[in-house]
Amino acid sequence: MQGYARNEPRCQSILGAFRIVLSLSMIAEWLFLKTSMADLIGPNGFLQENLMTAMFGSSPVSIAGWSQELGWEAKKAIAWGYWVHLAFLFSFLVGFHTRISSVIVWLGHTIFMNASIFAIYGVDRYFHLFIFLSIFMPMGARYSVDAYFLRKPLGNSRDSLLILQLATTITYLHAGISKMRGTDWWDGNAIWRAVNLPEFRQFDMLWLSDFPLIMKILCWGTLLLETGYIIAVWVRPLRVPWALGIITLHAGIALFMGLRLFGISLIAINFVLFVLPTFRQEEGIEVKRWTDFLARRPKTQSTV
Repeated sequence: MQGYARNEPRCQSILGAFRIVLSLSMIAEWLFLKTSMADLIGPNGFLQENLMTAMFGSSPVSIAGWSQELGWEAKKAIAWGYWVHLAFLFSFLVGFHTRISSVIVWLGHTIFMNASIFAIYGVDRYFHLFIFLSIFMPMGARYSVDAYFLRKPLGNSRDSLLILQLATTITYLHAGISKMRGTDWWDGNAIWRAVNLPEFRQFDMLWLSDFPLIMKILCWGTLLLETGYIIAVWVRPLRVPWALGIITLHAGIALFMGLRLFGISLIAINFVLFVLPTFRQEEGIEVKRWTDFLARRPKTQSTV
């Protein structure tokens, strides 16, 4: 890991940046879903409880069913749940009782993912993984209300950053191996369909049918980037170029498939985890906390 952030204060800063990026991405998705919550998980939504029971044999989490059993109106229960979850997302963003906030956000996200099983996709799984790992990490050590009040975070920042990096590269390795099992990523059809299916098409890309080799090269490059990520990020000359290749991949997803939240979120996460740690600090200069401009600090300490 030579060249990566190795001192504890630097790793704390990177974890703080990661917390901000993750929470902003989750808040953006939650705000986007505001007008669709009733359709996704309401009693008269797209997939009602009796239909889900018929499909799965047993119904997944039913917020509407829970509210009826408790004697609450489903619409009000969904609205309350929405705003409570949003409040704790903002609490996690600013680092206020960071660990407690991460636990509640993870629980809320778990309920939502199980209640709207057909509405989730890749970015939700990434959010779910990262918010779960955040429960056990000192995410509030920097750039947070907890840091300002000198609440001592539990956990080792260097080990936490390493775990996040390994977990991320493992997800890409899994994605790459899964793609290799079929033929679409070898003959170029995967990219062709991704940019030309009506639900994803952003531009007229039919002209690519005259250049099948381009499709193959893009598919092979994707396989190489994803499967090689777990090794390349630990090789100093390859670290930043490979991470920038992954970032370019997600930029293409956002631009050509219209999956902007997925693309932008993964661009930011990969930048924070793999590019930002390579920035060197001048020796002897310590990064000050963002709240240092305030003249007075409380002197009491507590553990979060």
